[in-house]
Amino acid sequence: MPEFNRKTLEVLRQPLEEGCVTISRALRSTMFPAEFILVAAMNPCPCGHLGDPDRECTCPPQRLAAYRSRVSGPLLDRFDLRVQAPRAESHGALGEESAAVAERVAEAARRLAGEELQLHPRAARLMQDAIGVRLLSGRGAARVVAVARTIAALAGAGKVEGDHVAEALSYRETP
Repeated sequence: MPEFNRKTLEVLRQPLEEGCVTISRALRSTMFPAEFILVAAMNPCPCGHLGDPDRECTCPPQRLAAYRSRVSGPLLDRFDLRVQAPRAESHGALGEESAAVAERVAEAARRLAGEELQLHPRAARLMQDAIGVRLLSGRGAARVVAVARTIAALAGAGKVEGDHVAEALSYRETP
């Protein structure tokens, strides 16, 4: 992502948030549907070695700060999940079969469509604490709750528990 022009990246904010693109020219304005899932990647630093156990990062702090500032906080706030992915050599064993995952995801989608998973009082307290400590925006907090509901549905839980909120919060980490 940081390799793109910052203005180009900022244009993504409207369609990510609203699911549409509005084009205004002279006296006319036209709206186009634009619902999509955006998957993006970036290195942890310009040299790509920050946090690598086998290689040393050579980036000075100013260069690292400039690199990270190329993607704005408001744009990052629109990403539900932000995770670090280590080099392929350091991955563990293969995961579960795709068919099993697909079945669990389909069941979770049915549960989310049919009912509103409520936050357990302890989970709601954890969210309030996280909002204060991490200074989550309203948008960021709503996205954490949505991810926590999805995690709870995937786990087959009846309510969103504190563990689900904690896991959702962990996916908002910014390297």
